[in-house]
Amino acid sequence: MAAPTVDDRFVQLSQVLTGFGQQAIGNALRNFDYMHVLVGRAGKDATETLLAVFQQLKDAGKSDREIGYAILNLSDPNIALLSRTLMKLWYLGLWIQPYDFGPYKSGGVPVIVDPNAYTNSLAGRAAQAKQVGTTEPNSMVGAWAKVPPPLNTFIE
Repeated sequence: MAAPTVDDRFVQLSQVLTGFGQQAIGNALRNFDYMHVLVGRAGKDATETLLAVFQQLKDAGKSDREIGYAILNLSDPNIALLSRTLMKLWYLGLWIQPYDFGPYKSGGVPVIVDPNAYTNSLAGRAAQAKQVGTTEPNSMVGAWAKVPPPLNTFIE
């Protein structure tokens, strides 16, 4: 069996951090390169460290829940902050700089890194709704009068 690629690890880590399935994550990645933002705003070394920690926990046979808990509560605060920032990117389409890196300073204003990141963010899918401002006026009139499809339609 071949070793997982960086992209495989990123998809699997994203599934653990968001609770969304491989298909939902894969569909979102077709619309926007979340990994590119992670590397560009946090650095290649920090990204690789996060992915390596994820892979070590996975190789140790930890469950997704155990992996998520370990990553979000690591002794290295930058990795824990980075994983939380990645979750925000997936759910909101926003990047909130977790620590100073190059020209990016922590504590700044959240940035919508790309319209596709916002439009395809997972918060809307989890709520079975569209993100605010992403539909044509009146296109959703009466949408809440109908029962939405089951949640698994949106998250798997």
